[in-house]
Amino acid sequence: MAQSRVMTTNINGSEYRIRPLPPQVALDLLLKIFKVAAPGVGNAVDEMGGSLEEVLQASTKDVKLGQIISGAAERLNGDDLKWACDLLARQTEVVTGQNEAPRLSDVYDVHFQGRIKSWFSWFIWAVKSQYSDFFEDSGNGAGPPV
Repeated sequence: MAQSRVMTTNINGSEYRIRPLPPQVALDLLLKIFKVAAPGVGNAVDEMGGSLEEVLQASTKDVKLGQIISGAAERLNGDDLKWACDLLARQTEVVTGQNEAPRLSDVYDVHFQGRIKSWFSWFIWAVKSQYSDFFEDSGNGAGPPV
């Protein structure tokens, strides 16, 4: 049986480790993300024109980020965001010492109090880490599945 990958990062001086979610839970989170993001992304892609492959290869400066954020903001609700944060915080540890790494869910409020930029960076990293194999290049030139 394969070992699950633990990913680590350092954000503004705090080291985090995250374990992968169970597959069905990861799919539930991905579905919520798609429901929030897809309409805004779709509108931005429609405006950019071209094929899906061309859009995926486009430079980030060409992406209509405002449309994506606006579309997501219309569909995002507090309950879904809290659910996603709680879910990912239970999978994350904050390395605080040689043998100390409490679950982020146990120290969440204190840890991020007055550190919203750090929270945002952690949240984006935590989401990306759950789907890293989906976005990695397979090494055969095929790239990620689309």
